[in-house]
Amino acid sequence: MDAGTGLLWIGLILAAGSALAFAAEIASGARPYRRLGRTLLASSVAVVTGAFALMVYAFLTLDLSIAYVHAHTRADYPWFYRLAGAWSGDVGSILLWAWILSLVAVLFAFLFVFILGACSGNSNLQTEVIAAKTMVCGMCEKNIEKAVYAVEGVKSVEVDLKGKNVKVQFVPAQTNLQTIELAITDAGYDANGKPRDPLAYEKLDACCKTD
Repeated sequence: MDAGTGLLWIGLILAAGSALAFAAEIASGARPYRRLGRTLLASSVAVVTGAFALMVYAFLTLDLSIAYVHAHTRADYPWFYRLAGAWSGDVGSILLWAWILSLVAVLFAFLFVFILGACSGNSNLQTEVIAAKTMVCGMCEKNIEKAVYAVEGVKSVEVDLKGKNVKVQFVPAQTNLQTIELAITDAGYDANGKPRDPLAYEKLDACCKTD
């Protein structure tokens, strides 16, 4: 398998992963899936762009050791004819369309995020800021974010380590502040003055402990 074919396969896998991540967000409403989907999609576009750029480079530098280049250009062609030769055959035209479609996918992804955000904004979400005074490090941020996202009905979580608080948006019909506070205390951290679960606290990494 040559480099170009390998890049295309990687791009296809990343694109499929992106589609699954966006589908998971639609099904669950969890925002981390959106971030994952955007990351995978951007990676897919970068890989397909890389494959297309390699082919264009081969034509512009007249790398006749590549059979496709040899079949679709000549040494006496000016550079713009050599460039056009990159998509003059079936392989090149398919790769060009794959690249164009990847850019269109990015456009639709941005529209999807925009529309989904607008719909979320129009729904009756409740926002609460919870004091989490006992978190001390980046691992604490991740632990709390994971615990709160596990609560059904939670749509977004913003953990502020410096301010030692957690901003949460959730659907009131599905959960409430007390349930979210309980999720934080069950993870080993104080929440709005409610004491942490001592057993959960003992299981935390050493960097997360205050005593």
